[in-house]
Amino acid sequence: MRFTGSIRITCPRERVFAYTQDHGQRLVWDTFLREAVLMDGATQAGPGVKAWCVSWHGLGMETEYVSFQPSLATPAQTGRLSACPPGSGRTGAEPPPSGFHHRHRGMGSMRTNTELWTAAGFGVLAGMRSMTAPAVLTRELSRKPTRALKRALPGLTSKKVSQRLGLLALGELVGDKNPKAPPRTALPVLSGRILSGAITAAAVSRKRKGARIGFALVGAATAIASSYFFVGFRRLLTQRLRVPNVAAGLVEDGLALALGSRLTQALR
Repeated sequence: MRFTGSIRITCPRERVFAYTQDHGQRLVWDTFLREAVLMDGATQAGPGVKAWCVSWHGLGMETEYVSFQPSLATPAQTGRLSACPPGSGRTGAEPPPSGFHHRHRGMGSMRTNTELWTAAGFGVLAGMRSMTAPAVLTRELSRKPTRALKRALPGLTSKKVSQRLGLLALGELVGDKNPKAPPRTALPVLSGRILSGAITAAAVSRKRKGARIGFALVGAATAIASSYFFVGFRRLLTQRLRVPNVAAGLVEDGLALALGSRLTQALR
């Protein structure tokens, strides 16, 4: 048995289109969702813009607009969990139109937890190497940034900034081996690591401003913990195990680069 229903809206098509694609109003009419936000700092829908929606059952879906033409009935994008764009009249059993695609992310809480761990990872990396954390982040974000991401994070998506941060990170790796280098727990040095951890962790969050502030705090806290932990780790290697300072530094470099590689994968 199949039930169908319809309503007639006496309103210009463009106005209906604008309303259904306004994510600030999405939860007013879409009672299946408990969360609906545009990602990467986007403020309005458009080609290349990504959205994140979570149902009341906790199932989340990341969608991307592949076309956006107000003169048509609906844009080519994914909407609800049944893969039906709002107002399209399509059923989940029908094949999607050309250019209509989605990527399913599983549980909404799972995605948030993944981002949280990634943010903490950048904080740990900042505590190890303050310039490596932003260098890793900008290298990945500058590969193929969307227009929305460029507007939200203009500095972190710049290839020139990425190249300069890469050089600074390389210089830090060399300077770290200098026995006269100031300790990373000294206030001026530690402040730089805290700032690095906070900025990179905040950039991980693709949700609203409040979430970014929370992620920044996570990054700052883990940067502090990481700084003190790896001071103890280096002392263990050099003082108790009698490992030369340069060799101990290279061991930490290897750990930092391995962590950076994992974080790069998490961002994709």
